[in-house]
Amino acid sequence: MTVAGSVMQVWDYDSWRGIPLREMRTAVLDEIQSRRIPALGDMTVSQLMAMSVGADPSPVGIYVWTDGDRIMYLGKTHGRSLAERIITHLDSRVPGSEGWSMSCCAAALAGHSKISRSEAVERMLGWKTIWLRVPRPAVGFHQEHIAVVEGRLKWSQCLDPELVSAADRARSWFSHKGHHETRLGSTAAGDESWIISHKEKILAQTGAVSDR
Repeated sequence: MTVAGSVMQVWDYDSWRGIPLREMRTAVLDEIQSRRIPALGDMTVSQLMAMSVGADPSPVGIYVWTDGDRIMYLGKTHGRSLAERIITHLDSRVPGSEGWSMSCCAAALAGHSKISRSEAVERMLGWKTIWLRVPRPAVGFHQEHIAVVEGRLKWSQCLDPELVSAADRARSWFSHKGHHETRLGSTAAGDESWIISHKEKILAQTGAVSDR
């Protein structure tokens, strides 16, 4: 049976969580270059579902797509599996007809490169993908932590993915569900220290409401 650790496109959390944001772009590109990662269009079903099997199945986290030394896109998933999210990005149909109405990388690439959606899908099938596994933190807030990691990595001084909005990449800060964070090059990509203070803030707010 295939397990996450044996699949070349899965980068385990402990291997990247401590890398500073300023070093993550080089680290991601070096990691992809050092592995025999298949092109997106050549991946098998077993490879797509790699993190859904094994002793600790957790098919959620961050996915990064590259075209040579260009980081094209990154996204997160914490509800559906990574395999489900990847497939939706490869739908060339137009939203509002029979197609997906959600965020679609094929549409973003088509607009960015002035090509059709079907041509965009063809290009994407040649991209490489690496999955940054994000296990559940001991203190909880799993979905929130995945979103916070995504917010860090999108930064223009971190991975700087070309198909993510320029405004989103350029901001020196981001926020998610009450957590506000300044983007700093020294911050570790998977730093979890924010969770404790965020949890304390929520408990304090809940206590204040219950005391009224």
